[in-house]
Amino acid sequence: MPRSGWRPEGSSIWMVIHCLDALDRAYAADQYRRARAELGRTFLGFGWAIEWPASWQGPRDVDSGPIIPVIEVSAGASGMAFLGAATVGDTDDLQALHRTIDFAAFPIRDAFGLRCAASNQVGDAVLLYASVMGPLWDRLRAGGGSHDAAP
Repeated sequence: MPRSGWRPEGSSIWMVIHCLDALDRAYAADQYRRARAELGRTFLGFGWAIEWPASWQGPRDVDSGPIIPVIEVSAGASGMAFLGAATVGDTDDLQALHRTIDFAAFPIRDAFGLRCAASNQVGDAVLLYASVMGPLWDRLRAGGGSHDAAP
């Protein structure tokens, strides 16, 4: 029985999948497939995530940020979906999510690098981490870092 006040949220499950991957890759991949089926959306090559599954009938909260009505796009869940897709290596979903960012997040490329006008520092940090985590995460999966370094 869920505890009082519990709500399934798309912005949370993707991070949970990322952390589970360090403990049990098969279980994380299974959870990703389930979350993607419930929360992931693709249309005409664009990808996004919704914050709550269609089956959720409970109250919706405001801590997840704005939700675009009708298609239920959640910027928070969509940004975190990058992390889930990158973790399990779902390149098709990553490409669809990137198309959406390139189209709808108003990317700004300047002398400081790349940032999204429709994002904030947390969103930009999640996108950066999802984009560059590969080698470090692969090393963690393989059993850790260097044991030769002094503490």
